[in-house]
Amino acid sequence: MITVLATVHGDKPQEQTEFLSLSCNGENRQIAAYNKGNGYIKLFSHQDYINFYYFDKESNSIDITLDLYDDDKAFEDFIKQTFFQTL
Repeated sequence: MITVLATVHGDKPQEQTEFLSLSCNGENRQIAAYNKGNGYIKLFSHQDYINFYYFDKESNSIDITLDLYDDDKAFEDFIKQTFFQTL
């Protein structure tokens, strides 16, 4: 299950970050989904997002298309495979 905890709009038009809580088989993860408005979403751990956005440091992220992010079933399958290594 994917739950949106908060949505924060950025300084630029179309820029926003959604903070997500992920649950699968009793395990939980929290990530940030950063949308710069260019058709791609960057997925970060919370700490990597803070380093990227606030401290302008190189950080680990996973880039996905906006189409994948907007497709609930495909995104859920991607989350299970990527963050929980299960389907």
